[in-house]
This record gives sequence, C-alpha cells and structure tokens, in this order.
Amino acid sequence: MNQRPGDAQSRSARCSKRRHRPRSRRGDAGAGAGHIQIRKGTDIFLQIGNQLRREEGKFVVVWIGQQISEFDMAFGVWLHAQMERSRDSEGALSVHFEPSGPLYPVLMDAADIFLVTSRLDPLPNVALDAAVRDVPVIAFSGATGLADLADHGEMDLIEVEIGAIDEVVAAIKSRLGLKS
Repeated sequence: MNQRPGDAQSRSARCSKRRHRPRSRRGDAGAGAGHIQIRKGTDIFLQIGNQLRREEGKFVVVWIGQQISEFDMAFGVWLHAQMERSRDSEGALSVHFEPSGPLYPVLMDAADIFLVTSRLDPLPNVALDAAVRDVPVIAFSGATGLADLADHGEMDLIEVEIGAIDEVVAAIKSRLGLKS
C-alpha cells in the first residue's frame, strides 16, 4: 500500500525526526500567526507570552502578521494598551511581533510549538503550515476544525479549553519536556 506524506506511519517517522533534532541552547520557540484581530486572539497570545515570561526557562514567542494601528478603534487601541501594560521593567514585550513576508517560513521552521489562539477559525492555514513542518499545534477546543485532521493522524494537535492560558502554558511545557 502506498503511503501519503500525511499518513500515520510516514507522519510518525517525521515526528520522530523532529523530536530528536538538537534543541536550541537559546530556548524554546513558540509561534502564532495571522491578522492581528480579536477573532485571531492576538490578545490571548500576548497573555500567554506574559505567562511564559514568568516561567522557568527561556521562551521566545513570536506573532507573525501585519501590524495594526494603535488608532484602530475596533481592536488596535485595546491591543496596544495591553501591550504597554505588558512591558517588563526594561520596556521589553514578552512577544515579538514580526510582519508576515520573507521571514515567515524561517520563523515557522524555528518553531518548537505553534499556538492557534483564534476564538473561531474553521481551518486556519497557519496551523496547516505548522502541521506540514511536524510542529505540534495547540488550539482551543471547538474553535477550529483541526480535530478532524488530528483524528486522521494528519497533525499533532493539543486542544485546551478556550481562553485557558494556564492550560496552554502547561501543554507547552509538557510537550517540550520542561519542568512544571
């Protein structure tokens, strides 16, 4: 029987390879991507980054997507206010915001885990990009249609309760083999 690149056996072999790649000495990388908007949960992603900053270990958390104006009354003004309150004593944010473009594949390749913080996103293409790279994906239960792909062995998916930042952080630490 011929196997497709996404089927269980070949996927298992790719996952095994990824698990045994050398880990960065600089830390673990988490990524999220998409338009910066409330539906995509960029504000939730920022909260997750804030929590990871308080955890033991070194985490690099990057959102890949076009920036939003701080004057955008639909979401931008609120996100920018949250960002300002999230800065540490040196003025640094817990999340790096990078524009989409040529760095997208580089950042996706560097990710150890991918977060889909969407409140509702039927089939997020960015999660499929992560799955092709055998990067584990964390998403909110019922917020995406990714569970069907995971049920068929097409991706490594961890679902947590929507908005449960503590569950997301625990899943990240568990998947990356870090101390709780």
